[in-house]
Amino acid sequence: LGGERTRWDESATALEAKTQQLIGDCAISAAFLSYGGPFNTEYRSELLQQKWLPTMKKLEIPASETFSFANFLADPSDVRTWNI
Repeated sequence: LGGERTRWDESATALEAKTQQLIGDCAISAAFLSYGGPFNTEYRSELLQQKWLPTMKKLEIPASETFSFANFLADPSDVRTWNI
């Protein structure tokens, strides 16, 4: 049971970090949905990596360093199905 305690502590720490990043992740998702939708994958990635994430960092808005639209906006089981 000691190992289970460690796993729960790690999960709680990860959840706290995700909660802190939620504001920036929501802002990036809103930008994607309102602006990035019609563009191809390469341009969307460029917007994310070269514009939106650096802007979040510059404005000191917490956001995930490895933000993924699919993982944020979709259920993980749906993403798994798309990849099969």
